[in-house]
Amino acid sequence: MGARLSKKSEISSIDYSSPGGNVPPPGKPPRSWWAGTLAGNGRIVAVIAVAAWLGYMMEGPDSWAGAQSRMFMLMAIGVIMAVSLQLINGVCGQFSLGHAGFMAVGAYISGYASLTYNALDPGDLSTRYQNVAQVALYLVTLALVVTLVGAILGAVFLAIRQSRHLWRNLPPILMLVILAWFTWDFSAAFDFEKAPSYFIWTNIIRGLGTLFHAMLDHGMPHARAISLLLPVVIRRPLCFIVLLIGGGSFAAAAGLLVGLPTLRLRGDYLAIATLGFAQILIVIFTNSTPLGGATGLSVAPFANSANPDRDPVAHYIFPWIMALMVITIVAVWRIAYSPKGRMIRAVSEDEVAASAVGISTTRQKVTAFVVGAFFAGVGGTLYVHSEGYVNAEQSFGINQSLLYVVMVTLGGLGSISGAIVAGAILTMLPFLFRQLASDQQIPSWLQNVFEHQLALFALVLIVMMLLRPRGLLGGRELWWRRRNRNLQAAPAAGATV
Repeated sequence: MGARLSKKSEISSIDYSSPGGNVPPPGKPPRSWWAGTLAGNGRIVAVIAVAAWLGYMMEGPDSWAGAQSRMFMLMAIGVIMAVSLQLINGVCGQFSLGHAGFMAVGAYISGYASLTYNALDPGDLSTRYQNVAQVALYLVTLALVVTLVGAILGAVFLAIRQSRHLWRNLPPILMLVILAWFTWDFSAAFDFEKAPSYFIWTNIIRGLGTLFHAMLDHGMPHARAISLLLPVVIRRPLCFIVLLIGGGSFAAAAGLLVGLPTLRLRGDYLAIATLGFAQILIVIFTNSTPLGGATGLSVAPFANSANPDRDPVAHYIFPWIMALMVITIVAVWRIAYSPKGRMIRAVSEDEVAASAVGISTTRQKVTAFVVGAFFAGVGGTLYVHSEGYVNAEQSFGINQSLLYVVMVTLGGLGSISGAIVAGAILTMLPFLFRQLASDQQIPSWLQNVFEHQLALFALVLIVMMLLRPRGLLGGRELWWRRRNRNLQAAPAAGATV
């Protein structure tokens, strides 16, 4: 009887309404736990609602902040990229230099789907971003084909890996042979209008392309009919949600692709591998004719105000960007200070010790890469639909990847709030320098100084790193961390009530 009362008093002493919350006791959670959880997360809903309200208040050219809305949107996208990279570089302790490559995947995949399938009637501007089902069908079909390609390549690499049981030096030899075979197969097949059967890899790729187009041609009329059945009021929001999920999911798949073979590397080797992956993506996008090639990809941008000449219906992307910035911050923060996040941090602190206590270090690294890549893909989707144009080399080149690394380092490794501050500041500085360089109220010599933006940018970074070598916040946060409070002392086993 005393032990049973002790257990009840131990459970009742948990503060379910505390920030961050406690895990519920085994069994069915009491009502107080659900109420405390909803109350603890109510601020998230409130912040998203405030961001949406500000977006609608700031719309239009006559608003006091109408001219600055682009700067605010780019600042929010910069925060999304910095916070998502903080999960990889700061929390997990890896050194990724290819984060802009994941952003490029989300931008190009969602941008092409939007450009090709978003309108119910291409000649009617008012039907833009209403063709929900066709956009979803394209993304799902592309995902199925990519999965088939991944399964084929995975089977090939698995067979190569298993060949080490025959001879330990056989896998690298087979890898070189297959790479040479790939190169010869694709290069020699260009001389034939219809490749002979012995061009195995070329015929596989062409067969998958034929399957892809056949599925689209068969399903698109039915998908358009489904889009017409949906209420008009939900078509645009639903279409944009599908684009966001699609861009983020393909970027997450790219993170998984780069994570599985390279995250066994450490330090500079991992940085070189991720940088090489990002450059491969840049080359693919630059040489892809459907994606715009070297000239870039142009899509119909979401506007902040109705323009009868270009788009009679405004789409109001500002609140979307602000809300998704809040969602990214909350999601990464929840992961970083959860039990899963503690395992990820253990890999960052001491990978050997984490492996010794039974933590799968590769799994934790892949998890961080996939989640970070997903939000980077969301950032790319927001970027292409707010700017209306992307160029692989200019928008997602090595300079952008280095900028995101600088944001994380300047804010403080491991500090999510530091990444927010640094992402906002480093995105805002170029706008500030350009504005000061054209301000006629300041002396001409000072205008000439602000015209040298790159030099000033580098000077600001040097001064900050000299004054704060561990970053702006040095790993600290500006808000309370998620943690479980200790249970109150339970009554003694022999106590009686």
